[in-house]
Amino acid sequence: MYPSKYKANVRIHSVEDAITTPIHNKTPADMFLYCLDLYDVCINHMESNTTIQNVSRIKTSLTQFMSDKFIQLNERIPGQMKGWTQGMFVYTCFSGFNTLTTLDTSLNKQWMYDNRLCMTKTMNTAYWSFFTWCKSLDALELQWRTIPKDNTLYEYLEKLEYRASQFISYLQTPEVLDIPKYRIKCSETEYRIHPAGIYECYCRMMVLKRSISHIDFFSKNVQQAPTLDDTYLKPFFLDERRHLTIRKFRDGLSAQVLVNMLRDTDRFRVSYERRGSFVSPYASLANFRPLAMLDLLSKSIAYDKPDIILQNDKVPNALYLCTVHAYFSSTFNVSFREMFLCTEEKAWKYRDQIITTTVPIIIEMCKTYHVFAQGELYQTDGTFYHAFYTWVKLVKTLYNGILYAQMDLSHLCKKILEAPEVIEGRKTVLVEYQWD
Repeated sequence: MYPSKYKANVRIHSVEDAITTPIHNKTPADMFLYCLDLYDVCINHMESNTTIQNVSRIKTSLTQFMSDKFIQLNERIPGQMKGWTQGMFVYTCFSGFNTLTTLDTSLNKQWMYDNRLCMTKTMNTAYWSFFTWCKSLDALELQWRTIPKDNTLYEYLEKLEYRASQFISYLQTPEVLDIPKYRIKCSETEYRIHPAGIYECYCRMMVLKRSISHIDFFSKNVQQAPTLDDTYLKPFFLDERRHLTIRKFRDGLSAQVLVNMLRDTDRFRVSYERRGSFVSPYASLANFRPLAMLDLLSKSIAYDKPDIILQNDKVPNALYLCTVHAYFSSTFNVSFREMFLCTEEKAWKYRDQIITTTVPIIIEMCKTYHVFAQGELYQTDGTFYHAFYTWVKLVKTLYNGILYAQMDLSHLCKKILEAPEVIEGRKTVLVEYQWD
């Protein structure tokens, strides 16, 4: 056990102690000592009588802790552990226990081809190098929006994480750790992974696992969203294209497009390279995208006509979101983004409040948009266009067009849900008075 002058509440001597010790409310010093003790327990595990069941329980406990505290655990550890964040230390302990279990690492070749995830001919993760592992994660993140979230995907993530645990826990040959900046030489034939490589494994696996957990949390009671067959939403958006004549609106649209283009791990990985500083969406994308492509996209959004802008598949969701936000700002003097839209990162912070919310909320999941209202998730086709129509429909049917007891959205509901002929027929027609 690591000697410490700090008076910790509890020190860990076995896996059983680690399981029974709560970790969510520990101070940074207590958590640091907990990880040191847990790492010692992991090393000595092979000589103990601890069951695999207990190992699985501690893995589940650490995974839940890292998911809940992911943002806080991105803080750096001061002192001698240069380049280490608190989350990396916890994940190293997790990786040690993960390698003590056994797992079939062969892959379903047909499933890999169907979902466009193949980056190598080797269909067994046990033989993948670090470069192949990273490129496989790149392919998975690119398909993350559309790939089915089923048991096969969960098994694939588990096999990727098992390989990551081997990179972290064992010394490897240069052929395995084949990215020079992610390895440290120990001998002529052995290398250990660099702290930057550990963060690469930790960040990429935990962000995807958090995304899965986010979906599971809100998908306990699922309903199908209404179809778009009888919608009159298109004339509404055509009328609101007037905002594209405003330079500030186009700048906001460009910023939203960049946010939507971000993969889930881009900003965290670039922030780590910048030693924890906040980075803009453009700076995050610049590390992984050609700058010429980003510049052409920004120029098109700034100067092209609406029909040309909408031909780019990266623009529609951002354009509809910015349009709705501008409409609510000018008509009701409220921020649609702040009051009725919850991004995936915000959902982790406010998930308990979302469950009990008294108004419908549009929730982002894996870069798709769905609506949560009265404890039920209404699944759309993933576009903001369909999500906003569903939101308006629920405002009309469940809340009679009134939110927060004073926000009257009945005019918006009529404009979108009723036929233009019906609305026109309601207008008062001025006719000349007929004198006797």
